[in-house]
Amino acid sequence: MRTNGKPFVTIVACLLAVLTGSVPCGAAGVSMETRAQQVKDHEFTVKVKADSVLGAYGLACDVVYDPQFLEVVDIDASPAKVQPKVDEGVVFNQNGAATTFLRSALQDATPGTLVLGLTRSGDAAGVDADGATLVTIHFLARKIGATNIQFARPGLLASDLTPITAGSWSGASVEILKAFQGDINNDTNVDLMDAITALRVLAGQKPSPLNMDADTNLDGVIGFPEAHFVLQKVAGAR
Repeated sequence: MRTNGKPFVTIVACLLAVLTGSVPCGAAGVSMETRAQQVKDHEFTVKVKADSVLGAYGLACDVVYDPQFLEVVDIDASPAKVQPKVDEGVVFNQNGAATTFLRSALQDATPGTLVLGLTRSGDAAGVDADGATLVTIHFLARKIGATNIQFARPGLLASDLTPITAGSWSGASVEILKAFQGDINNDTNVDLMDAITALRVLAGQKPSPLNMDADTNLDGVIGFPEAHFVLQKVAGAR
């Protein structure tokens, strides 16, 4: 929920703290979590997680990415302005019981830097977070290759607007592939449904979708080798 007053002050104070270098170092940390490999033209998520953070009231940071490889998902697909698809976790809002303020936008309305601000509201106390998700960002993989997502100007604040110790802000590396080997039904997962799809092809059926790029032995055909590969993958033998 958007509110006036302290949430705005919190985000601004958070930014000032990191810009002036007054954020101390320590054991607490914030990191990005996502699958190391993604598939081109598919949506995926990056979770921003906090570890050993005590008494947090607000978060402010930039998330920097290469727009040649990645695109922030637009909620309303408006040509005028991107509305980033960012989901709040349950840390600051205490499983929905507390009012929070979440702000996300592309810096200067230009792809490449996502500006994030999240804070509690009013005179609420700070909250602890250990292994918990603060926000989840949705991206589209646009180009095959390896790329990185990093934090810039990061900061955490306590309820009295003093900086919280955060010893590390760790980004994520992503390799974008044309397809996952064995992902025959093209859902970016390799599971029993892919083996079933391959067996349906062997039976003369025409399942849809059918991802020919999931061909495992490069013979241009989906069949028994692909079903065998998937079953081995599911069993942990690959």
